[in-house]
Amino acid sequence: MSSDDEANDLLHELSVNPRKFDEQGRGYQLLQVFFRGLPVETLRPLLQDPDPLVQRTGGFVASELGRNAAAVVCDVVALLTSSDIHAQNSAMEVLTVCGVGERLGCLRTSCASWKVTTVAFGCRRWTW
Repeated sequence: MSSDDEANDLLHELSVNPRKFDEQGRGYQLLQVFFRGLPVETLRPLLQDPDPLVQRTGGFVASELGRNAAAVVCDVVALLTSSDIHAQNSAMEVLTVCGVGERLGCLRTSCASWKVTTVAFGCRRWTW
């Protein structure tokens, strides 16, 4: 099976039954597909999904990708207000690693969660 086929199968499985996907730890398999080169932008629909379990998976993958998740940092910030604590924690990890310099400009200008981000990162000094 190619990486694209595996990615499509995993993403479909996640969309059909997020709880089962989470309980079976399939997020780790999805992460491996990203490590093999699946574009990080593929995470956007997961990070923007209304289902907290889908958000959790997207946040987990983004946090494990480290600096490679920089392209989706503005999508991740919305997870700070997720009803899922795991998604919130993953968002904090991604923002800690990727939220520097010009990448944070998008948070201030276009993200509805800017006040939450400011409170969450109040202990850090940002240069604009």
